[in-house]
Amino acid sequence: MEKLRRASPPTGLKFLEIVTGDLFINKFNPISEVLLVRKGISPNRIFELSNSLGWSKAQMSIAIGISKGTLTRYKKQNILLSPIHTQNILEVAKLSDIGVNYFGNVDAWNLWLQTKKHTIQQSDSILSNGLNSWPCFY
Repeated sequence: MEKLRRASPPTGLKFLEIVTGDLFINKFNPISEVLLVRKGISPNRIFELSNSLGWSKAQMSIAIGISKGTLTRYKKQNILLSPIHTQNILEVAKLSDIGVNYFGNVDAWNLWLQTKKHTIQQSDSILSNGLNSWPCFY
């Protein structure tokens, strides 16, 4: 399993704000999220989130379900992410906000993500599974 590097996001900066930037989603207005998902997010935002979380590009690409090569190509060609990948990155950012708030810091959140999870079906860490075992909040 790939090791995470130490992360230190700027104080007070939320992961959802990193991803959405100037187009920050009002959590009390779901229409703003729908409009952003339809428009798409720049791959640059994904790389900023990846750096803030201390995740590699490979880990982030697995988390949102897009290949690292495609992500790099989108960045070079200035192509926005598709709606499904935009929704996935928003979910990662929201869940990371919750996780960091709960565990107190990014490093503790990442440690929890690396901890083996024991279930009836499998015994593996979330990050080594490509985050496929993350719950959906729909």
